[in-house]
Amino acid sequence: MTRFKYISIAIIIATLLQTTLMDYLAIGGIKPLLLLAVSICAVLDFGVVSGCITGVICGLIMDITSGGGVGLSSLILLYICIVCGLLCPKIFKEKVSVVVLFTLTSTFIFEFIYAFLLFFVWGKGSMVFLLFSRIIPESLYTSIFAIPIFLIFKRVKNVEWMDN
Repeated sequence: MTRFKYISIAIIIATLLQTTLMDYLAIGGIKPLLLLAVSICAVLDFGVVSGCITGVICGLIMDITSGGGVGLSSLILLYICIVCGLLCPKIFKEKVSVVVLFTLTSTFIFEFIYAFLLFFVWGKGSMVFLLFSRIIPESLYTSIFAIPIFLIFKRVKNVEWMDN
């Protein structure tokens, strides 16, 4: 199978899990952003181009399933994937700790920008309240779920390498 097929399967599974099972695994109303974790793992494992395409697709799916405006999540996720892709060759050593750090930071940035736009543009909510009640817990929770995604992608990458 090509990496496109593996990433497509990961996106479909993450979408299904995000929209169904994660409601039952929510802690205090906080659910991990599996599609964001898939995007970050795709950038780190398969490169910046595959990761950015994955980021845009996952962002669009996040927008569609959340019921909000379409495009905001995909743009934010695209920029995050580009930055991660540029930093990746300098830092990435295929360690779980690096994936957790990248996912933690990326989720924090993603949620912070999203909350910033909600707070300043639309005037909804308190930024400090959102920071401690949603952004930080969601970043931690997403980082935990990034570990199995990374390990699966790493195994796929090794199988793909062995096939060539």
